Amino acid sequence: MPTGNRKPPSQTQVEEEEEDDETEELGHAETYADYVPSKCEWPRGWSSSCIFVLGSSNTWFFSLTAEFPVCDLHMQLFPIFSFGRIAGKLGKQHPDRVVETSTLSSVPPPDVTYALSLPESIGDNGRLSALQLEAITYACQQHDVLLPSGQRAGFLIGDGAGVGKGRTVAGIIFENYLKGRKKALWFSASNDLRYDAERDLKDIDAPNIPVHALNKIKYGDTATSEGVLFATYSALIGESQAGGQHRTRLKQILDWCKEDFDGVIVFDECHKAKNASSTKMGKAVLDLQNKLPRARVVYASATGASEPKNMIYMSRLGIWGDGTPFRSFDEFLHAIEKRGVGAMEIVAMDMKVSGMYIARQLSFSGVTFRIEEIPLDPEYEKVYNKAAQLWAEALVVFQQAADLMGLESRKSLWGQFWSAHQRFFKYLCIAAKVRRLVELAKEELGKDKCVVIGLQSTGEARTREVLDENEGHLNCFVSAASFLSLIQKHFPSTKRKRERGTGIKRKRKRLMHFKVFCLGGDGTIVGIDEILSLGWSFV
Repeated sequence: MPTGNRKPPSQTQVEEEEEDDETEELGHAETYADYVPSKCEWPRGWSSSCIFVLGSSNTWFFSLTAEFPVCDLHMQLFPIFSFGRIAGKLGKQHPDRVVETSTLSSVPPPDVTYALSLPESIGDNGRLSALQLEAITYACQQHDVLLPSGQRAGFLIGDGAGVGKGRTVAGIIFENYLKGRKKALWFSASNDLRYDAERDLKDIDAPNIPVHALNKIKYGDTATSEGVLFATYSALIGESQAGGQHRTRLKQILDWCKEDFDGVIVFDECHKAKNASSTKMGKAVLDLQNKLPRARVVYASATGASEPKNMIYMSRLGIWGDGTPFRSFDEFLHAIEKRGVGAMEIVAMDMKVSGMYIARQLSFSGVTFRIEEIPLDPEYEKVYNKAAQLWAEALVVFQQAADLMGLESRKSLWGQFWSAHQRFFKYLCIAAKVRRLVELAKEELGKDKCVVIGLQSTGEARTREVLDENEGHLNCFVSAASFLSLIQKHFPSTKRKRERGTGIKRKRKRLMHFKVFCLGGDGTIVGIDEILSLGWSFV
């Protein structure tokens, strides 16, 4: 078609237009919003008949210190509920800036109707911050609700690291202790965390509440009158046949609580009880809640409401069951997973509005970083070279052993081998940084700063495995990258013990040209004789 006198755009003009398109600023959505307790405190100087909530178009703010905030925001006036003593002042501001997700910040929490019995000094001296006192208030308020099933409603604390879940849990226990409920259960992943529980109670001026370790109490002993009974999740499935009598830890706990128990049950790091429908431990968690219907259940986990399948043990939230849209957890799980991540966000919002869930985390606003280069010293280079030699020779030994065993499918074997290889060198590289890290941490502590150390991986799976093997007790540091662990679990051999006799010499002769060794923590070498002494058969 004719185009008249119009000239086609030159290549330079096209490139300039493309550059303009590329530099155009794109819209974005804020992932997090500032968080402050909006229902448990109001600006000083106002009468107790009203509360001022200040809001912008996308974020709710609340003045913590000013008698009247100087800002250009829309003001709304709400009638106040009967807050009791809390309305006057609810603790000090949290030491650091705290945020919550934008989806949760878009909905308000319910009005507060519960009056705390905690001493006012706890908030005044900063033992518990305003954020922690808010969580305690909502948890205790939710515990006054009875579900259609007749069970008492529970509460989920989804706060991230740094907000202080431990002190919040201790505060809930202390609050109920002051209300006359002198017994409480506290479940966690490790018995060693009992010392953290004792520290948290001491930090909030409640040192007189004793903490009893279940693993130190004999089966059948229920003489302990009051206090906190601290146990691990693995302890729930503990059994004993001593004296010809079958005893279980679960029955011991139930006997200690009594049938009419209405105290606090804390499931700390409760995601450790996931897969409750298919594991003995998970079933015990559900049985405990079902057999103590009046108990005040608190779930504490930073990842509690992120994966719907991990919520199966949270039967006290009242999301499924009698009187709810979902008859069973399976129906709830199917409905949520079918609709994706957005559906779970809606569930979390509804949980917050209903007063059963709270989730805050420390803000990364204003965070800066620098990369610290750490030179390798000759000692570390020597260890690294030995480690490389170890794995090179281990590869040969694994190949030869697989040939001797006549393994046809070796996909799983090599998958485990190279996974262990990757873990080993990852942790070896991390180890090279520890000495300098300690120096940096001490320097910052000397400047009166708080040091938070993040790990690339926590080694949780291996730690849980050792905890299960040792009934929740750790005797030493658990390494997820132990070379000996690879040999013990995946070295090609039969499961029968090695028969002693002439066959031993023949097997050793076949393997003498391999020099399998393992570097110990002190640099020692474990040879083939030590490996054979473990009782394995190679053919």
